[in-house]
Formats: sequence, structure tokens, C-alpha cells
Amino acid sequence: MTEKLTCFRIPCLVTVSSLTVIKCHQSFEVFCHLLNGSTRETLILHFHREELSRIRSAIQHVLVSSICGGNSKGIALKTKYEFDVELVDQNRCIIDEKHLVSLIKGREHEIGSNKFMTCNFFDGIAQNNPSNLVFVHYKQAGKLQHVLAKHHCPHILKDLPIIENVAADKVIQPFIRLKSRKSSREVTFKEWFDNKKNVILWAYDIKSYMNCQSKIKDMEDYLFSCPDEAVTLFRGEYQFVSLS
Repeated sequence: MTEKLTCFRIPCLVTVSSLTVIKCHQSFEVFCHLLNGSTRETLILHFHREELSRIRSAIQHVLVSSICGGNSKGIALKTKYEFDVELVDQNRCIIDEKHLVSLIKGREHEIGSNKFMTCNFFDGIAQNNPSNLVFVHYKQAGKLQHVLAKHHCPHILKDLPIIENVAADKVIQPFIRLKSRKSSREVTFKEWFDNKKNVILWAYDIKSYMNCQSKIKDMEDYLFSCPDEAVTLFRGEYQFVSLS
């Protein structure tokens, strides 16, 4: 599949006279409006994360920040799902598995399924045929910043990459208490998720809105096999994009 692909630079990265950034977070309506109003010099970037990876990060974020952390969202969630949270110390938080399952099934906050990449998403791309639409793996944001700044904002090159990780200062680790009729034991959230990861998206119907799985997988196959994890649609076919 990848042998016929070429690797090239998007012309828009170096030809547009200015850059305008429009944040479009899980809103198909805004994205469709952007596609419809784009010109041949418009660069549209879609940062992508595989859904299993996204949901793992989302669950952990809600657990650490809200359930174990106790912010305003956490108080409401703990009341709604009757959480019994045990804070052993500043680094350890214990949660019953049944409450965690209820939280995931409820699709609260970031845990909610991705409503962006639907069949309408791909239909909108096909109908508008944007000249410069690039799918970029979210971990390649630093490379993308560098190539854009090189041509448009060279004065900020020394400050790149500009990255903010809101979870970097979170030291508390959630543990999940597994109960049976005769005993109970605790495992880290990572252990719990790794044991469930092959069925979790199906069991809790996480992908219910992502109704074009064949097209998503096709795009991901090209994206993950590209050296810079960036691809564009050229005449209806995916092509590798160089971020160097």
C-alpha cells in the first residue's frame, strides 16, 4: 500500500502570506463551514489520535483531576455515581471498579465519544475537496510548529516547541479495587485498562458516533505508516507529507 506513495511538502506551508488559526474541537459544523469557505491557499490541519489511546487518556484525566483531585466537576460526579473514594496519601487514590464502569458508561466530560469523525466528516471532505487538508498525529505538533514558524514566524523558532501538558504535574495515581465474593485486590488504572483494552470500546459502546470505521482505519493506516505521521488527500488518495 505504501510503496506507491510519495513524500512531499504542502505548498501552502510556504506560500500563504499569513496564517490564521481556528480552533475546531469536536465540532463538525464548524469544520464543515471551514471546508466550504476555504480557498486554494487555505491550510486545514486535523490533529488525530487513535480512539483507544484517546479514551485511555480521557478516563485517567477524569479520575486524576476530578474524582481523586476533588475539583468542582469531581464533587458532582462523585455524588451522581455514588463514588466511595479512598485517598491513601498524596500519591494514591483507590476507586471501586463498579463506580469506574458507571463513569465510563455515562461518558462524562472527556470520556464522551468522538462525535467529530463521522461519515458526515468524510462526506464533507469529498464534497468540498479542500486543496490543503493535512491529517497530523497529535504527537507531531512540535514538528509542525517548527516548519510553520520557519516560513512564517522565524522570530519564535528559538522558543519552540510550545507545548503544555496539563497532566504533567499530576502526581496522584488512581488504583482500581477489584472485588469478588471472597476477596478484593487493587491494581493500577494502567493495569486495569491494559487488561480491558481489547474489548472496552465495544463493551461500553464508545465508538457509537464514529460510524465510518472503514474510512477512519484507512486514513490511520496511511498516517501511522508515514515517517512524519502526516498525510494529505491528493485527488482522493492519501499521500505522505514531510514535516522537515
